[in-house]
Amino acid sequence: MNSFITVCKDKLETDDFTPSSVDEFILAGVIALNNQESEKAVELINKAVEMDGKNDAVVYLQACAQLENGDKEAAFETIKKAIDLNETNKIYARNNPAFAEEIKENEDYADLLVDPIEEADMLDD
Repeated sequence: MNSFITVCKDKLETDDFTPSSVDEFILAGVIALNNQESEKAVELINKAVEMDGKNDAVVYLQACAQLENGDKEAAFETIKKAIDLNETNKIYARNNPAFAEEIKENEDYADLLVDPIEEADMLDD
């Protein structure tokens, strides 16, 4: 796995590399996040969302990048979109330490704390 990451980093560091596919923009965005280049990561991942905005994983990643970049409001609007695309993203957000902390501190996002299984059980009653 480490050799794969090294190859990816080497490819991204060449002057002639320009991401052109959703996967390449995601890869470049994740590497930027890992390098604490959150502004660059947001730009790259936004391009991936422009190309494939119905892909809930890409939208979830966009929310993570926005949160990492300090744009909490955008991150929570985006995570709501990711949840609308796939309810499982609620579980991911609840278990993501960065989101979980922000969710606890902001009552506007308390609905993200509700467990989808518990929520379904409440609706059945």
